[in-house]
Amino acid sequence: MMERAAQGFQAGRYDQTSALCKKIIRADPRHTGALGLLGVVSALNGKLSDSIKLFRKAVAIEPGNAILNKNLAKALVSTGEYQEGVKYYSRVVSLQPADSNALYDLACAYQKTGNSSAAESHFRQALTVNPNDVKVLTNLGSLLREQGRHHEAVTFYQNALAVLPNMQEALANLGLTLQELGDLQSAQAMLDKAIEQHPGDADAHLNRSICYLISGDYLHGWPEYEWRWKRSGKQTRAYGFPVWDGSSLSGRTILVYAEQGIGDEIMFASCLADICRQAKHVIIECEPRLAPLFQRSLPKATVHGAYQNEGSGWLINPGEVDTQVAIGSLPLHLRNKAEDFPTHQGYLSADPDRRSGWKKRLGELGQGLKIGISWQGGGTALARLARSIEIDRWEIILKTAGVHFVNLQYGDCQEAIRQFSERTGLSIHNFPEIDPLTDLDDFAALVSSLDLVISIDNSTVHLAGALGVPVWLLVPCVPDWRWRMAGEQTPWYPSLRLFRKAGDQDWNTVLSEVSTELVQRVAL
Repeated sequence: MMERAAQGFQAGRYDQTSALCKKIIRADPRHTGALGLLGVVSALNGKLSDSIKLFRKAVAIEPGNAILNKNLAKALVSTGEYQEGVKYYSRVVSLQPADSNALYDLACAYQKTGNSSAAESHFRQALTVNPNDVKVLTNLGSLLREQGRHHEAVTFYQNALAVLPNMQEALANLGLTLQELGDLQSAQAMLDKAIEQHPGDADAHLNRSICYLISGDYLHGWPEYEWRWKRSGKQTRAYGFPVWDGSSLSGRTILVYAEQGIGDEIMFASCLADICRQAKHVIIECEPRLAPLFQRSLPKATVHGAYQNEGSGWLINPGEVDTQVAIGSLPLHLRNKAEDFPTHQGYLSADPDRRSGWKKRLGELGQGLKIGISWQGGGTALARLARSIEIDRWEIILKTAGVHFVNLQYGDCQEAIRQFSERTGLSIHNFPEIDPLTDLDDFAALVSSLDLVISIDNSTVHLAGALGVPVWLLVPCVPDWRWRMAGEQTPWYPSLRLFRKAGDQDWNTVLSEVSTELVQRVAL
């Protein structure tokens, strides 16, 4: 009967397999072969909780069975039970210490738990068993890249390509890693090869767009940027209207909808005034916190605040919409060369009454410049590693005489400010009632009342630049693509000045430069 069940499984007759396995288990509840096979069928049918129960029972009966332990571990990891998955993958490794696949699975499970050190150790152990295992080489490269160890990552990607020259993941990831190292020429050559070998690789296309955009080649960059929609798990919003192709909007109504993060929405909103001039009517869907700012700044548009996972039920008259476009796709049609970027003094307008209130409160701090600061940012661990500067390192700036510094850092930072002030005796004025994570309009009013903002790369910089507030932005030697690779200015925000970390410099050099400039600014 077990042979018939196995044959049915091989032929894809899962219902037959399931029925036979259940019959066997009724006759022999400790039949681990039937329990394990039924567990596999249950997993294939999407019944992971059932499969886990079956695998647990089988493993309890036969704990030394590597296949059963592996299947249980795989099912646990699939349901997010990473720590327990590690337990059973570890047992597989103890049973089969020379199995590079078992070591690889354990490393991946450790990676899921956030234990990068253990993951790296087991990836390396797998390579001692099989030095040419391309999946191990590539995944170890990605793990190292995520830790900011780019040069080491390059070596492992190159080793994978030495074994399998056209490996899609290794080509694309090596191109990305070289781009993040600032070697744009080599990065683009690698991404060109990746796309030549795998024309539909959306990640390679998107990474190549970054090479173009950070170099200021908008004409080639924006079309490649559209590949973001073809990445795994990414899709355009299901409004169902024709996508705007850049054609005339005269007499037409266009729906512009939100995508990406709030800083991206603010930056791409610099294109909205162009659209409002061209179209009969513009309907803007944006992050709810931005709705008051957008409506005030674009009074002729219809602005609706909605989260990106909401449906289209908020559209009152969908029949009036002629075309739709994602806000991040507007530059494809409007910003193809540097001359297309407008020289503005701010395209968002803070609430005038709130701004007056903040001007008064800041004036009560006393004479001197009122400067906002922010020191943490980045949506991923790698981005936070590259962008953030610990508050303790800002002492050289914050000790500048004749300046009142105001906290603009969002998130839980009160304890860090308290400890810094106790250690240095320097004050950072804090207004705890201000929370940009809940009320961005009041935060915008505060920012617009400041003389200057000094910050690392985060959404506060975009807001200040969009309000026309002077900004000194501190960026790593290879910054985010929108800040390009050289120069003190950006076409996105004329009021923004870039302070760049060069080569192997640490942030202290940049902070010292900012301090010197600030002393000169105060003296004016």
